[in-house]
Amino acid sequence: MQNIDRRDATIASAGGRLEATFSSGKQAPAAARAQLSEWLDRELSAESRADALLLVSELVANSVRHAGAPAGAPVRLTAELMKQVLRLEVTDTGHGGRFGPRAPDFELGHGFGLQIVDSVAERWGIEDAPGTRVWCELTRAA
Repeated sequence: MQNIDRRDATIASAGGRLEATFSSGKQAPAAARAQLSEWLDRELSAESRADALLLVSELVANSVRHAGAPAGAPVRLTAELMKQVLRLEVTDTGHGGRFGPRAPDFELGHGFGLQIVDSVAERWGIEDAPGTRVWCELTRAA
């Protein structure tokens, strides 16, 4: 297993599994997306890879925005690449609870995150972790 420290992220990867922890903040979604992109290099079709990057962006952005955790609190990304499925999990130390897709607010531009996850992922769910864990699965396209 290789550990790489980059600014405010800790990354470990081994074979078909990636674990990365980022500091909660406005750079966290981009940092998670970049790390996942590097890890998935040549592992998925272009379409599946784009979907995976969109999903991780939405999950991490939701964590940063809605967890209620203090700035700089850890946000953990776990990705597991299996034979037919890519599973993504984002866990934070926030207040937990059950949330789901809500009606988007087109005027303010809010409420689209879980709508996107619901339309792109094959399956997804929310668990009390402690904190909150949101996971999704994406079928690997040939």
